[in-house]
Amino acid sequence: MVKAAIGLQALQFVVIAVPWAAGAAWGRLPNSLIVSSVIFGPSLIFCAASVVGMVRKKMYGWILALVIDLLTCAPLAFFARPLVVFPLGMIGVLMLRGVREFYARNYYS
Repeated sequence: MVKAAIGLQALQFVVIAVPWAAGAAWGRLPNSLIVSSVIFGPSLIFCAASVVGMVRKKMYGWILALVIDLLTCAPLAFFARPLVVFPLGMIGVLMLRGVREFYARNYYS
């Protein structure tokens, strides 16, 4: 189940990276890159850090994954309610006993 959680978090990284890249390449390059990075940059950085942390079996990756999923849920709940299922499902996978104990066990050992 841990590998599934890592794969889902990597998928979320790709889902965030695609609109960032599209926004960066949309207009004149320096301005569109800056605007796209302001909008999508923080969530992209946190999502990448969580994937790296989860692959390295560190608890900070699991915590960052929870934080980025909760932060993703907030705007989706207001603007696109059907899409909130994906981050809520990811939170559910992260909170499964096997995944939670895997990262907590590696933290305390």
